Amino acid sequence: MAGREVYKLGEHRLRVLVVDAQAGTRRRQYITVPILTRCLKKTGNLLSLELADKNDLEIIRRIKTRPRKPATEDPQEGEDQPTQGEVEGEVREVIFYRIGSWRAETIRLVYKKEKEEEPGEGEENNTPEEGEGGEGEGEGEGEEKKYKLATLHIPIPNWAPNYKVLPVLFSKARSAELKVVGAYRNGYLIPAPVQRS
Repeated sequence: MAGREVYKLGEHRLRVLVVDAQAGTRRRQYITVPILTRCLKKTGNLLSLELADKNDLEIIRRIKTRPRKPATEDPQEGEDQPTQGEVEGEVREVIFYRIGSWRAETIRLVYKKEKEEEPGEGEENNTPEEGEGGEGEGEGEGEEKKYKLATLHIPIPNWAPNYKVLPVLFSKARSAELKVVGAYRNGYLIPAPVQRS
C-alpha cells in the first residue's frame, strides 16, 4: 500500500502446534516472531520506529513436491507402466513474505498537540490588564486552551500483548517529545506512565 512501511515493535514468543504427518506426531513448541506494524511513513518517521529488515519479513518453508511421471513421446507407454519411470518428489525451499499487520487491531496513541494561535488572538491575551489580574486561574485556563488532543493510528497484530507493544510506543513518543496522554486499544484508554523529572 502506498505511503506505508513495515516497522518492527519488538518480538514475542508464541506457542504453536507442529504436526509431522509422516511420523504421525503432534507437539507444541515456542517460536519467536517479530511484532510488525504496517503504518503510515509519517507516523513511523515521527516516532522513529525501526524498519523491519529482510529477516523479519521472510518466512522460509521446506515443502516436498509430489512424485511426477516423466513426459514421454508415446502416451500409451506411460499408461501401461505407471509405477516405472516416476520421478521422486523433491524438497524445495519456498519463501513467503510477511506484509505487516493486515489483520490487525489498531492502537490509537493519544497526545497533546499545541494549538496554532489565530491572528489577533495572541495580541488580546497579552494585554496588561489580563496579565495583572488573577494570575493563577488565568494562566491555567490559557495553558489548557493551548493544547488539543491528536491521535496516531498504529495497526498491530491482535495476538500482540499490551505489555510488549505499549512500552515501545510510549518510549518512542516521549523521545519524539510528544506529550502522551495514553493509548486506546479495544475501546479502552490505557494511560501513559507518569514521567518523573
